[in-house]
Amino acid sequence: IYTFHMPAFIFVSGLFSKSSLKNNSIKINRVITFLLLYVSLKAVIWGVQKAFGENVQFRLFYEAGIPWYMLAMAVFISLTYITDKIDPKFLIAISLVIALIAGYDDDVNDFLCLSRLLVFYPVFLLGYYADGEKIADLAGRKSIKCISMLLLAAFIAAMILLTDRLYALNLGSIITARHPYSSLRYPAYGAAFRLCWYILSGALSFALFSAVPGTKNFLSYLGADTLPVYFLHRPLLYIYMLADTNAALAAAMGGKFIFLYLFFSVPLTLLLSVKPIGKASDALMKCRYTKIMKKTTSTEDKI
Repeated sequence: IYTFHMPAFIFVSGLFSKSSLKNNSIKINRVITFLLLYVSLKAVIWGVQKAFGENVQFRLFYEAGIPWYMLAMAVFISLTYITDKIDPKFLIAISLVIALIAGYDDDVNDFLCLSRLLVFYPVFLLGYYADGEKIADLAGRKSIKCISMLLLAAFIAAMILLTDRLYALNLGSIITARHPYSSLRYPAYGAAFRLCWYILSGALSFALFSAVPGTKNFLSYLGADTLPVYFLHRPLLYIYMLADTNAALAAAMGGKFIFLYLFFSVPLTLLLSVKPIGKASDALMKCRYTKIMKKTTSTEDKI
């Protein structure tokens, strides 16, 4: 799933970030929210780890886990605002070239999430400048849907049949976008691997978009509020892992406990998608921090 799930997520994020950049202006409150979410999620995860006795340090400017997305969104929105006057095609091409070259520098890593920022920014730009209606129209065609289903089936089959060979290539640094090419088995071909990954992830993401039903059903609300699911699932996962739940389940049930993951994941998704959590997330995203800061400044001036 790492082959395409974050590229798809970043593309959709770019697609829906148009409202943050309208009429040559930027919603600075949205940027502040993402920065606060980045720090908050790091703090929550750090707190969970410390509570279980883990020897971890709180490193604000280094991030290897999921909080990177929050920082990336703040940077992507700001950077897109700054470069708004540049021709989109040229901007996407330049950002793609930089992303391909960046992997050869070992200093491009988890500091400020720099590796992921550079690698995923072209994907964000593609989503930002894409026409959502045209994509939906193309993805909704029956012929495209058939091709998409075949592509997804072929990909799943390849993952099952070629797992060992693919792991032998050590492509994790490519699909996670965290590590330099020096971690690859064939570092000289890093840029070629990354370019192939861009193409494959793009094809799989579009195939997934096409395979999804075009009409709403009783499950549609689960995808309406993805931010709280993204924010909360990792701390809960840390609690699950640090509590050594796997060992307890294995002792009680043997290897069969693996099937319980389905029974854990589905209720967890339902729980994190309930309306109260979604409303709290919406309120947070709509919070006007600049107005609060102006009021605070005005009060201090009076004092």
